[in-house]
Amino acid sequence: MMQEGEVKPNEASLVSVLTACANMGKIDRGKWKHSYVEENKRIELDVILSASVVTMYAKCGAMDLAREVFDEMWERSVVSWNSVIMGYGSHEYGAKALEMFLEMEKSGETPNGATFVCVLSACTHAGMVLEGWWYFDLMKGVYKIEPKVEHYGCIDWVVLD
Repeated sequence: MMQEGEVKPNEASLVSVLTACANMGKIDRGKWKHSYVEENKRIELDVILSASVVTMYAKCGAMDLAREVFDEMWERSVVSWNSVIMGYGSHEYGAKALEMFLEMEKSGETPNGATFVCVLSACTHAGMVLEGWWYFDLMKGVYKIEPKVEHYGCIDWVVLD
């Protein structure tokens, strides 16, 4: 409707649309929005919009496209890193998710509580029990992040498997 009318989508509206595409698993629509952004030079593919594109592809299971967008980002945030870690982990590429966490550390980006939910979930999906406990200890001991219910939920799941 926006495109049919006088109103052109901006970065904020595109983030919302990409989020909806991701949540509904509509990769075809998400790809169309991504190509719209790339073709429309008045829209800046900033760190927030880029992270939304990465998240959309990751949630839809297109990790090759998510990684391509991630690698092309000129600036990354913790959200960008979390998106790609989450994507690999939820699609059973646990080792790749942990590799991305290590790259994140090397880049100087500081992980947050959400990062560790992504990492612990990746360990759960891949059956990496020892690694899960190691990252849980890293979260507490090195990063001084107090575990919350979602962290314990991941660890409980690892133990039950």
